[in-house]
Amino acid sequence: MEPNMLEHPADAGDTVAAWLQEAEANSGDDSRHEPQPSKRADVRFAWNTAMELMDGEHVHYVHCRDISRSGMGILCRTPFEPGDRVYLRRDERESWVPCRVAHCTATVGTYRMGMELHFDF
Repeated sequence: MEPNMLEHPADAGDTVAAWLQEAEANSGDDSRHEPQPSKRADVRFAWNTAMELMDGEHVHYVHCRDISRSGMGILCRTPFEPGDRVYLRRDERESWVPCRVAHCTATVGTYRMGMELHFDF
């Protein structure tokens, strides 16, 4: 199964901008999400929300932990390899946002994954 492709890369950018706006509005003044200069270039905001992840064949239900302009941290019950291309959305009312798996680390009962947001595939 192939996800509905975005008609315009700007659609993905607009979707992520709306997600960021929501996360920033709900985050308050939480200094734990300031960027670490050696690790991250963008401020990351806590954003606890359920999402869908499409790998091209299956839809997986995941939990987003945090978001920045260039990436997201999610929890998933299925492992993925760094470099895998996937798509994320909150529900069927949103466009799929193209992502690339940056890392995948096993934790108790789930996998912690870093997602790079990309609009150029």
